[in-house]
Amino acid sequence: MLNLLYLTFILMFSTGFTVPDNCEYRKLYPDELRTMRRIVAKANRVAWYDVNVETKYHIPTDNIPGWSPVDKHIPSFESIPKVIFVVLDEYFLGRYEYGELIEWTNVLAGKTTKTGIYKVLEKDKNHYSKSYKTSDGRDTPMPNALRIYNTVWIHGGDAYKPKHISHDCINIVNDYAAELFDWTEVNTVVIIVR
Repeated sequence: MLNLLYLTFILMFSTGFTVPDNCEYRKLYPDELRTMRRIVAKANRVAWYDVNVETKYHIPTDNIPGWSPVDKHIPSFESIPKVIFVVLDEYFLGRYEYGELIEWTNVLAGKTTKTGIYKVLEKDKNHYSKSYKTSDGRDTPMPNALRIYNTVWIHGGDAYKPKHISHDCINIVNDYAAELFDWTEVNTVVIIVR
């Protein structure tokens, strides 16, 4: 546990998380729209179907097919088979295998989501919140849910706009939530930093 705590502090001080550093701000060319739409959506934290050629976006300039706002290789993860790495201030959740980024997505979390090192305690494909209701009084759906501490889950939802919409849970886009759910095992390490 001390090694994981040490790892967290190293990551907090050594990993760069600012998106615009490796982006340029411009409009997409029409021929770029199809191939870059999803990457531009992630970089700008908007829904991919809203990306168009009329609006200016931050467009990654380095290694576009595998671009990420967070390091793609984290040496301190090399000895860990699977890590879910969440960077709250960058609205980032990435899947790492032995230190290499496999895939990432946007994330929304609550203002009081705790940083720290956790493990996936439970998986529930069709989870419903017992604490929060929808506007019509039903339990709130939390698809592809992974419980990480107390009643806090990583689950599918609307995670396109960078704002705090959750109480404490970590919401990710629904299509990615299904992939993450299938990839994750109980006891998979989850590291959350600011």
